[in-house]
Amino acid sequence: MKMKTRFVTAVLITFCSLSTGAQASTIDSLNSASGWFWENDSAVALTWAALDTGYSGNGARLTYDMGATGTWAQIGKNFGTIDISEGDELRFSFKGSGNSNKLQVQIVDADGSVFVKTIDGITNRADWTELSMTFGSANSDLAYANWGGNALLDSSKIAKISFGATYLTGGTGTLSIDNVRLYRSTSTLKLFDDFDDLNATNRFGGISGAFAGIPTAVSSGTCVASFVTTTTFSGTGALELRYDVSGTDEAGGGMYAGYWTQLNGVSLAGTTHLSFMVKGTEGGERFKIELGNNTNDVRVQAYTTVTDAWQEVRIPLADFSGLAPASPGNLVFVFENSVNSVLNRPTSSTLYIDDVKFLTPGGENELIATLDTMDDIPNTIGKWAAYGQTSGALAAIAGKSGADTDRALQISYNFSSASDWAVMERDTHLNVADGTAFRFHYKGTGASNNLELKVMDKNGVTFRKTLYGVTSTNGEWKTAQIPYKEMTYFSGNGAQVLDLSKLETIWIAVAKGEGGAGSVWLDELEYYATPGYTYSGGRMISTFALQNNPVSPNGDGLNDKARFVYRLSDSALIKLEIFSLKGEKLHASEKRVTADANEHIIEWDALDDDGKRVDNGLYLYRVTAEGYDGQKDTVTNVLGVIR
Repeated sequence: MKMKTRFVTAVLITFCSLSTGAQASTIDSLNSASGWFWENDSAVALTWAALDTGYSGNGARLTYDMGATGTWAQIGKNFGTIDISEGDELRFSFKGSGNSNKLQVQIVDADGSVFVKTIDGITNRADWTELSMTFGSANSDLAYANWGGNALLDSSKIAKISFGATYLTGGTGTLSIDNVRLYRSTSTLKLFDDFDDLNATNRFGGISGAFAGIPTAVSSGTCVASFVTTTTFSGTGALELRYDVSGTDEAGGGMYAGYWTQLNGVSLAGTTHLSFMVKGTEGGERFKIELGNNTNDVRVQAYTTVTDAWQEVRIPLADFSGLAPASPGNLVFVFENSVNSVLNRPTSSTLYIDDVKFLTPGGENELIATLDTMDDIPNTIGKWAAYGQTSGALAAIAGKSGADTDRALQISYNFSSASDWAVMERDTHLNVADGTAFRFHYKGTGASNNLELKVMDKNGVTFRKTLYGVTSTNGEWKTAQIPYKEMTYFSGNGAQVLDLSKLETIWIAVAKGEGGAGSVWLDELEYYATPGYTYSGGRMISTFALQNNPVSPNGDGLNDKARFVYRLSDSALIKLEIFSLKGEKLHASEKRVTADANEHIIEWDALDDDGKRVDNGLYLYRVTAEGYDGQKDTVTNVLGVIR
């Protein structure tokens, strides 16, 4: 084992000014106390006024008294999960290629409870298709998988979200996902069935089936119900009804047949209309709709003429005379043929039904949040990872809108056995790896004490930065800007490297300086990325650039090595050194380079000098050029590693 050395010399790193284009992302606006907690040692009397006048909108206010022996008081928040409890429906767009396999969606809460939905044979949809999946109720699409945890989904603490394909016909293929959003259902819209899951149980939990007229010695009408993926209005499925009521029974009466589906006792209160999409293969198809019982019926031709194109039928519930909205019974589509009048023409055809809803016009479901636009480049950001029988890395492709800035995420797979699967999974821990610094606003009155920012990753490793004697600002707002490179190891196990892609907890603390009492206001916790490092040239190194930052050493052939590209004005000994943020030297290499007009390259494959792959995180690099006459140039900055 080689001995590691400590990097203790001064680090001179120049970033572009924050005002010239730094990109900031909000971690928490502190407009709400939701999720925040407070702690102090037993000697501090702490009052946390969670909502107070902030730098912008609300902010947090800590009023403290260190007393004679107090040393600290802090607020914190867990960012290891995301809260989707304000909604009850996930929507996303997907498309795929290759053979027809199963699409699977999973969400996992903090205690490991897995909720899953699998739909057969739709992964090869060539066009972008939107799907919606409900969760959190008795009739949710996402159901407990019994793979651990318990049958109760804690939607306030979601730890993972994944999309993937599982074996149905096997072979190779791709699956692409775009625009994952959270919606909240309203009492004024109840989706009864969109047939996307291609089975006979509707969204209310009721069962369904086709029926024929009462058989006689001659014949009865027929209706065959199927769920199809080739003729849909939206999503992945629709209901196909192939009916034939063209004959008469032995008594000379007309035939009938149809399709029934149970409302399962779900109340229709709060809604005023039945809505569904319909199209026929011939046009002119006529049928009646029963709701509640067979005396509460209407005829569709009173509202529209069915054609061979999709159209909406919207029927007031008041038109179903005698309907009891609290316990409506069944919804029935009936095809019939009477010898006395023309009730149904044509009497033999195929009808398609999609998106059956009970609604009040104008009461659409509400968009709560966009969980992921999927616009990030996966090899750079590292928010999503691929597992299973994948072939190659995750890829960014053109998104659903087709706009230049819109991307989607694509996984490629290769299935050869019935147990094969491939998923793209997002761990919902806070990911700040595409930034370079934290930032928050603060002001204070009273005693002059210290402020500390502490961050802990998923592995329990904590780094911190202390701002000394800053809490007394005479009530004037200040901005704390803390580069990642200035944070030092505080506690935890393992390699003592902070995984910035999986942060779990952040604290902001008042720590004892001069002691005493005071108040501190905090607002707008963010992280940001400076526009980039610029090197203006020196005596030895005339030009310098770092390619592939962050480096992604996952063997996919993309960004696997960091490339330090430079030109020399004189021949020199070139040294490359890599350090952890706490100053431990992990790698060193050197070579003699003769000055010429060409660019030269040093590569680093994210291995330390013992041949071990370094962990995800940020590292310091130092490139030094030492001339024969004693002249020296040094370039130092930050390099990220994300697998």
